[in-house]
Amino acid sequence: MTSDPSTLLQATSGVCLIAALAYWGAAHFLGMKAAATLRWSAGNLLFALGTALTVGREGAASPVLFALADTLELTGLAMLLTGLRVFARTAPGHAEAVGVVAVGGAALWIGYAAQATDVRLAVYCAAAAWLLARSGAVAFAVARTEFGGAASAAIGLPFALGALLQLARGVAGATGLSPQAVDTLAPTPFNIGLNWAAFGIALALNVMIGGLMIGRLVMRIRAHTLTDPLTRAANRRALLDALQRELQAQKRHAAPLSLVVFDLDHFKRLNDCHGHAAGDAALQRAAAAVRAQTRDGDLVARHGGEEFCVLLPGTPIEGACLAAERMRRGLESAPLRWHGQSIPVTASFGVASADATEGVSPAQLLDRADRAMYEAKASGRNCVAAHSAADEPAAPPLPGETAPEQTETV
Repeated sequence: MTSDPSTLLQATSGVCLIAALAYWGAAHFLGMKAAATLRWSAGNLLFALGTALTVGREGAASPVLFALADTLELTGLAMLLTGLRVFARTAPGHAEAVGVVAVGGAALWIGYAAQATDVRLAVYCAAAAWLLARSGAVAFAVARTEFGGAASAAIGLPFALGALLQLARGVAGATGLSPQAVDTLAPTPFNIGLNWAAFGIALALNVMIGGLMIGRLVMRIRAHTLTDPLTRAANRRALLDALQRELQAQKRHAAPLSLVVFDLDHFKRLNDCHGHAAGDAALQRAAAAVRAQTRDGDLVARHGGEEFCVLLPGTPIEGACLAAERMRRGLESAPLRWHGQSIPVTASFGVASADATEGVSPAQLLDRADRAMYEAKASGRNCVAAHSAADEPAAPPLPGETAPEQTETV
């Protein structure tokens, strides 16, 4: 383990240079958001230059080099913050970043010119801690929203440690606890420990930001594989996965589960009369109209062709029928506007539910709802039909038992 402060600072500068190249590559070759990744690239580059300048000034007494090195590092941290804000899809916060760098930089230059090293150190550390803490808050919020609590804690930790490290250095130098803290090149145990910590935190910060970036990229790819590109509804694979999950959860919690299947009425006629572009528009209109009638936890999926499914967790058959009727009315009341024409778009809806004691498979539940949907079509279309247990093959009733109810049209 090295005990040379210059070597440790050079290693930190090298980490930042590598990170700058990585973010630049992510912007140009991976299609990541350039407004964020290029800021991170520039921020790492500026911090690396400032750290390299700190090493290069060894033995020099020029206050200009000292102030320039610190200003470059603060600017790099400010770029890190604005990049994270862009990544979080919020305002970049340029005013805050520019204000901290401008006020802190001016105080640095004045402190160096007046040879007030303790004041200079306090200003630099306070500004750096502020920028790191603010960056950590943004990264924590993004990770908590997109990846959960454990990921947010892991991602926010390096930023918090970085801010605490800067505060510790500022307090130690300004109060005289460690006068050598004003010069990170002084080979004291305090500075060696400080520089090792700075190296580890610089590495961890970039790893965590890279993790945020890669995590969002993976989520984007996953969303593409589970989304129908035309209607933006879930696709068949996503539907089957969700059905399997909900049926497994139903076994544990004995909660009701219902499925609605609907098929656009006379879709082939619409395609033949108005063209496939009109058919695509009708599919998009249907998905949007039905989605407007669903809850946050419901899943609207395109099962194939002009057939869609709506998964309704925690909903019994009665509630699912009411929900399907709302969907039917919502679709009926929103005709397709196409080249100056108003084209009615309706659908036939089938509803089925699964009981926790049945052990129903996704295919069985889909088949039940599908058969109810065909019953709705047979009843004149643009209506809702519900499946009942009587539609399932069953043993003949025992003497004294009554026959169960048949499929009914709502």
